[in-house]
Amino acid sequence: MPRYRYQQLADDLEAEITTGRLPVGGRLPGEHELREIHGVSLGTVRRAMGLLRERGLISTLTGAGSFVIRSRRPTPQNDTPPPSTSQ
Repeated sequence: MPRYRYQQLADDLEAEITTGRLPVGGRLPGEHELREIHGVSLGTVRRAMGLLRERGLISTLTGAGSFVIRSRRPTPQNDTPPPSTSQ
């Protein structure tokens, strides 16, 4: 199934985060730099960054940039309570 370019860019950046190339606490390149590095439009970069925020991997501070806040996507918690042990 084809993927949109912003999804592929987000996956590529996530891989860099997961491998430690972009470490927790590290600052990602700016939007314009990412646009040049990856040869995509600014809109594509912005959508990819939004996806990384949704995945809980980065946080963006206005005027300061985007920073890695975790190295892997959060895993959903199992909401099913454990079985009762009383009989």
